[in-house]
Amino acid sequence: MQGVELNHQEQLQMIKLWEKKRRTTFRAFCLFSLVLGLEYGLSIPTLLNYIKDKVKAPNPQMWFGIIASTYPLASMIGCLTITKYADHTKNIRLILLATSLFASCGNIIYATPKHQLIVMLGRALQGFADSLISVLFGEIIRNYSREEQLQKLSTFMVFYYTAYIGSPLVITICSGVDFHVFGMDVTVYNFPFLLVSGIWVLIFLTTFFFVTDLSKESEVHQLLWKNKKTLENNSLSDTGKVLDNTELRNNENPLFLVDLLKITEFNYSLLVSYLCGYFSMVFNAIYIPIISNSIYHIQVRFVGLLYTLNACVFGITMLISNRFDHGGSEIYFIILGLCSILIALQAISLSVVSYQFKIFGISMLVLFSISTGAGWSVDQVFLAALLGKIIPLNTQSFAAGVRKTMVNISYVVGGLFAPLVQSYISEHAIILSVCIFSVIIILLCKRKQF
Repeated sequence: MQGVELNHQEQLQMIKLWEKKRRTTFRAFCLFSLVLGLEYGLSIPTLLNYIKDKVKAPNPQMWFGIIASTYPLASMIGCLTITKYADHTKNIRLILLATSLFASCGNIIYATPKHQLIVMLGRALQGFADSLISVLFGEIIRNYSREEQLQKLSTFMVFYYTAYIGSPLVITICSGVDFHVFGMDVTVYNFPFLLVSGIWVLIFLTTFFFVTDLSKESEVHQLLWKNKKTLENNSLSDTGKVLDNTELRNNENPLFLVDLLKITEFNYSLLVSYLCGYFSMVFNAIYIPIISNSIYHIQVRFVGLLYTLNACVFGITMLISNRFDHGGSEIYFIILGLCSILIALQAISLSVVSYQFKIFGISMLVLFSISTGAGWSVDQVFLAALLGKIIPLNTQSFAAGVRKTMVNISYVVGGLFAPLVQSYISEHAIILSVCIFSVIIILLCKRKQF
């Protein structure tokens, strides 16, 4: 390919063709994000009742914590394996095809309420598919300019939370489902996951026909850009800027875990990711259903609406933030997001101690959902965009996977620990608040490093 002389027009046509493939592939990535968000949104508000009413597991709250932790544990395994494979081979299409089949099987197994261990196995396969987020983060960063990365990453995650928003509607629609098939009870708790299993099959077909290994073709274009004559400024496409940017950063050697841990900014990102993940698992995923059911006796569909609310706020936060020229100001958005999480922790603490005042207590849950939605932007988008400027392109997926692994560790720790101290939710919130406030002070002092 390097020996073929291409004229000015042929280079432009080749770049435009790659741009078209990039648009189509990014849309397919967004569909992946959509189905992952739907799957996760369906499980959070229904898992406890599924274990209690259909699986009939002994000590359902303990099994709720164990099964909830299985998802991030499996995701962690995927984040440390397939992300490295993705960076090394750029075989993104193959990874998506294989993972779609794993996820489809996982949803079928999860929907089989024969035993809590079967449900746990299904949840593990679902969790393995969650590692696709890190793989696709790296692929998006590799194929878009620095100016475009934040907008594309936020669009990608907005699709995730759009499905998250729609999940309570799916639960409501399926609330009347109650039939038997092959000796298995099919109800609102498992029927949606049978539907999601079918959607994963459609995603498999979408990947087969529409996804391109962009990074491989991007490397071909880098050679063209480097070895052939430079195009005139007025004919440069956005892809030309990407290739110029990519060429410089792709020449760096890939980093291993030890190398990543030598980067101060990356270590700060791991600390922030852990705290955000712990907060999300303990207070958002575990304590909200427990408080809603045990203290305020809120039905499962209304618990889902709380999750819908924070997903809506996340989407609004992303739309607003995309209107700003960030220009290296991601650290300030991260600090603002952490402040929002602090507000959420105070709200949930007040909700617990004010249980005698039902309206006030529920309003604090609403405030918690709003603040959580704004705070989600820290881990989901801004940290990824910040690291996209620091980490070499050929290590992007692995770096995102390591950061996601730290989040998953916090999920596992939180999922196992939170049910044991659920009688001390308010005290738990205060301790975490002190930790997050300390990190905010550190980031303010070190902000110039970012």
